[in-house]
Amino acid sequence: MTCREHRDIERTIVATIAGAANTTPNFVHAIRFLTEFIYQAQSPVHTDSSIDAMVRSLDEFHRLKQAILDAGARRGKSGTINNFSIPKIELFHSFAGSIKDLGSLLQFSADVSERLLITHCKYPFERTSRQARNFTLQVVQILNRDETMRRFNLYTLLHSHGTPLVNAIATEDSIVAETDPTLAWIARVLPAEQKVVMPSQIVQAFPPSDTFPLGNCDAVLVQLPANNDTYIAQVRCIFQAVTKKGHTLPRYLEDSPLLYVQYFQITTTPTEDTSAGMYCMKRIYHRDGTGRVFRPGSIIPLTVVTCAIELIPVYGLKMDRTISAANMMEICDEYYLNTFSDKEVFNTMHSGLM
Repeated sequence: MTCREHRDIERTIVATIAGAANTTPNFVHAIRFLTEFIYQAQSPVHTDSSIDAMVRSLDEFHRLKQAILDAGARRGKSGTINNFSIPKIELFHSFAGSIKDLGSLLQFSADVSERLLITHCKYPFERTSRQARNFTLQVVQILNRDETMRRFNLYTLLHSHGTPLVNAIATEDSIVAETDPTLAWIARVLPAEQKVVMPSQIVQAFPPSDTFPLGNCDAVLVQLPANNDTYIAQVRCIFQAVTKKGHTLPRYLEDSPLLYVQYFQITTTPTEDTSAGMYCMKRIYHRDGTGRVFRPGSIIPLTVVTCAIELIPVYGLKMDRTISAANMMEICDEYYLNTFSDKEVFNTMHSGLM
């Protein structure tokens, strides 16, 4: 198996096996704590409390791992294996000490250099003349120009506010909040200009088609400014309000595209879920005066969407074989909010946002 396949399994295994007929709560908990440990160990920054949480996750896995052996799930080429004599699991116990002594484990990963190969070689190559004889020189020139533009933007921002251009060394905070030193500096000298722009995400709201007979509509995390509450909703339509010639729209309708969404009701929180330890939710249905059942919805601005999220159906004791990636968001009524969909969502769900 490749590393990508391992990561794909980590993303979905907890929600997939939760409640299955041949698993026990301790079995699911052991897998969940091991997955949480892996995610926590890969955090780009660490504090004493985050390291303690990582150690607790590993301790809980060892406390519950017998359930995996009892289920006969630890298997090899010759059949069932009745032990956890795995050198890599033994290595996990050195992570906490290594992080305290040497810093984040991510610095020893090849993922960073592989990503830099894409951002600093492959992407710039598309902007070159694509001639092998001077490819390196062109890429260096492109990267130099990009860095010059970033520095110029920073200079103009500071100069326009009359802020000194001396980057004074500040005492490190007890809790690390930013991994980008430029953002941390801007937060200190120009707090009103602090804007953290996250990478863009694609939110789909496609009508029925041959590929997706029931449509393909993603779920999002919504935070309404009126009450600062967080909701989970499925995007059904993305549109922009227009007006007739000679008329004007209210300002709030001009600022951003609008979404028609249908909300989910959270039925179980992670502390209440005895299996997956995730938020569990169900669709909201109403019945009108004629007895017709429908899903209520509302229209919201795009700006209140926090991020796209991944929902995984609650499969129950036995998975319905008619469920597929093309129809799971339409034919199921109960879902888990997958906190392991990526590292950013995992950290968000563990930061108290919800």
